[in-house]
Amino acid sequence: MRKDKTIERKAGEAILQTDAEWFEVGGRRYAVGKPSVATVIMVSGLVSELPGVSVGDSGLLDWVLCHGKDMGVLGRIGAVLILGAKAVRRGSGGWLCRWRRPDVDRLSESLLEEFGADELLDLVTNRLGLMELGSFFALTTSLVSGNVLRATKGGVED
Repeated sequence: MRKDKTIERKAGEAILQTDAEWFEVGGRRYAVGKPSVATVIMVSGLVSELPGVSVGDSGLLDWVLCHGKDMGVLGRIGAVLILGAKAVRRGSGGWLCRWRRPDVDRLSESLLEEFGADELLDLVTNRLGLMELGSFFALTTSLVSGNVLRATKGGVED
């Protein structure tokens, strides 16, 4: 039995969290970050950079060929989900600003070059599954609904 791991096996281990501390791709090892609210916020910002999806009459092939050039952000989404916001923002001036981190860029490029679309989809969806999105949604909606119910200035007088 071969002892060296394939990219697919490494991705599977990262997805299944069997080696939760490290993720290896492109010949480099990256520390896997803890899921956090900051990571969800950072990924949300990256997702907002994706073009809208409207296949319509043109078809899937035309859409992919037209918009594929704008999908480099998919690698950054995967990189942020692996590294976590804390590692990404370290030394970049905060998580709300743009970052140019060599480890984020390198991991992003490696994910795009080494992974197929199915593997990247599995990685992203599984890492997102660890982000406690239901709790994040509950937290934000409960706070937003409280804000909607609060009286505002300039309301209607009786």
